[in-house]
Amino acid sequence: MRLIKLYLVFLFILSFLNESYCQTNNKQTFRFPGEYHYKKAKIYLKNNLRFEVNDLKIVNDHLTYMQKNTFNTSECELDDIQIIKVSKGTYAAEYALYGGLVFALSSALAIAQTNADPYTEGSIDEGAFIGAFTAAGILIGGITGSLKPKWKTLFVNEQASLFNRPFQYGLNLKSTTNYIGLNFQITY
Repeated sequence: MRLIKLYLVFLFILSFLNESYCQTNNKQTFRFPGEYHYKKAKIYLKNNLRFEVNDLKIVNDHLTYMQKNTFNTSECELDDIQIIKVSKGTYAAEYALYGGLVFALSSALAIAQTNADPYTEGSIDEGAFIGAFTAAGILIGGITGSLKPKWKTLFVNEQASLFNRPFQYGLNLKSTTNYIGLNFQITY
């Protein structure tokens, strides 16, 4: 009997949380009031489709964009979107730093190995050699990093998340088998 009371209290708390969730989500407010414009973006739809777009405009939760591959202009509502990511620069600085460090270290190790070998003659300027290799690493890293854009998550649809969805629940009392069951069903 104590277990049944515990289940009933649990169901009461669950129904209260579900009711408060539904009331807060029924308010009609714009998530993007005003007008926003982004040059490059990735859009993830609720049906697991993903595509890159150019010229994304968001006006009061209404999206207008040009698809990158087909150059078709399309429109949709923000409720149909799972995630929006926008391009915020590139990795040029980070990759230039990594390239410079790797090339400087490798050139310093090459010079140290050459100087340790008694059969080779050290006829090159070591500082210029390390400087030239470091500059080459910075250049190669900067070019490589400029080709990879950074993506910042602009919007995540909370209603599409698994944990924020309303769910159905129930209490099963089986008198023939003398057990209590608790059913949960998440709808998405």
